[in-house]
Amino acid sequence: MTSTRTMTIGELAQITGLSVSAIRFYGKRGVLPAREGDGWQRFDVSTLDRLAVVELAKSAGFDLDEIVRLFDAADADPDAVPAEPAVWQGLAEFKLAEIDALTARLDSMRSLLTDTLALGYLPADRMHRVPSSLGWTAPPEHDHDHGVSVPADAAGIAQSTKHRD
Repeated sequence: MTSTRTMTIGELAQITGLSVSAIRFYGKRGVLPAREGDGWQRFDVSTLDRLAVVELAKSAGFDLDEIVRLFDAADADPDAVPAEPAVWQGLAEFKLAEIDALTARLDSMRSLLTDTLALGYLPADRMHRVPSSLGWTAPPEHDHDHGVSVPADAAGIAQSTKHRD
C-alpha cells in the first residue's frame, strides 16, 4: 500500500506564509483540490505547486478569475482534443502580450536606473527617451496663439498703464 504525504491546512499555511483563510478561500474557488482523511481536510503535496502558481500569477498581475481559468489548463485532459480552443488559451495569449509589454517597461526602467547609478545623476536627455518607451508621443509644436495677435510692444503698453505712486 502506497502512502502519499498529506498536510493539514495549518501546515500549508506555515510552509507558504499564506493565511489559513486565504487557503480556504482558494479551496472554495476551486483552485485547490482537497482530500478528506480522518475527519480533517488533507492536502496533497501537489497543493504546494498550485499555491506557488497562484502566488506567481498574482505577482504577475493576474486576478483570481484569471488564475482559475489558468488552472483549467492544468486540469484539462491532455488526451482530449477540444472542438474549440478553451477559454484559458485566449487568456494565456492575452496575458503573454501583457507580460511582454511589462517586461519591456521593466527593461527600460532597469536601463534608466543603471545609467543613473553609473552617472551619479539622472540626465534630462536620458529622461527624454522614457515617453517613447511607453509609446507616448508629444504633440507637434505649433503656435498656441489661437488667432490672437499680441503687439510687439505689449510689455511696454502694460508698463505704461501701471499706476504710479
